[in-house]
Amino acid sequence: MSAGRAPPGCDRWRGIAVEADRLREVFTAKWAHRPLLAEGAIGRQVLVLLIQPEVACAAADDLAQAVEEAFPQHLDAEGVLSSPGLGVQLGARVLAEVGDDHGCFADACGLKAHAGLSAITCASGIRTSITRRRIEYD
Repeated sequence: MSAGRAPPGCDRWRGIAVEADRLREVFTAKWAHRPLLAEGAIGRQVLVLLIQPEVACAAADDLAQAVEEAFPQHLDAEGVLSSPGLGVQLGARVLAEVGDDHGCFADACGLKAHAGLSAITCASGIRTSITRRRIEYD
């Protein structure tokens, strides 16, 4: 098969080999190079940038492991985990957001209202409507 012809069953000519040759010429042209010392520095900077996502992922994994070990030891862990849909990771986040000060909310309804889960009651004269909260994401 030649580089200018599409393989059978393809709708278009891709020209991958031709494009690769063109890009090789562009990137090896004399004008694309910097002084040797600058190229070395830029290369080191790119290597550092390429390592950062790997380091961030490793840190996130370490944090998740720490949460898995520490959260079940919290006094409120059993109560938080009893909520439907909350596992250890999300339960720890909910507890961190709400806090563990039991005097902060008078009752469970106060916590529910703080979380935005309680119903909205609108009463005006004769009519009363009870609706749920809607969260709109941008």
